[in-house]
Amino acid sequence: MDTYEEERRCRNCGATYTAAVYIGVGRDTTDGMCQSCHEESNEQYVERVLAEFPDVWYRPDSEEHEICVYTTDGDRRYYRCDLHAVQRIESWYDD
Repeated sequence: MDTYEEERRCRNCGATYTAAVYIGVGRDTTDGMCQSCHEESNEQYVERVLAEFPDVWYRPDSEEHEICVYTTDGDRRYYRCDLHAVQRIESWYDD
């Protein structure tokens, strides 16, 4: 999806930031938050989901991957980024 840049005010802290806004949708790529608030929000989201589902993931002994998630059929999927793993955990295990 294509984007354009626009000055916006963070809905969290009120700071002005330059947002990449999706063309035709009007929603920016950070959901109305400056980069700092967006990153903090993502960190809280990751921590909450990992705490909620402690038995479906682990930290592998790997320099290439940050996290491993057990699939619903017992396989494993390795991820370089916690955020992507957490999104997968929610799609597989959150009712």
